[in-house]
Amino acid sequence: MPKYILDKTIDIQPLLNKKNLLQKISTEVEDEIGGMAAVEAFEVSYELAWHTCQKVLKYKGEEARFPRDVFRLSAELGLIKDPEIWFDFMDKRNETSHAYDVDILEEVSSFLPKFIKEFNNLIKNLQKLR
Repeated sequence: MPKYILDKTIDIQPLLNKKNLLQKISTEVEDEIGGMAAVEAFEVSYELAWHTCQKVLKYKGEEARFPRDVFRLSAELGLIKDPEIWFDFMDKRNETSHAYDVDILEEVSSFLPKFIKEFNNLIKNLQKLR
């Protein structure tokens, strides 16, 4: 059964599913295939995070069309602690979507634990909105 916050248009179940996947992948990145799975999991999780925040903001009467605006307003609303951290994730997301070599795998594995921590904090803060 989906887990909704605020109303049925804001479903956090996809975030919860990605949370579990991220945690599993982060402990299993040992080869190129695992690394590519981690990159993909990060990219999808990041997209889910900013779009979910955008929906919450819209529900609260705030319009934000771009990730930077979404994260600034999300910090003001208390969904995230520091928008600058999410700006860094946005930059990493842009890099990973345009990189096709093994070097990006090392970079992702270096910031993935920080992303997972912030992603989990976002989920906790979303759950408090119920």
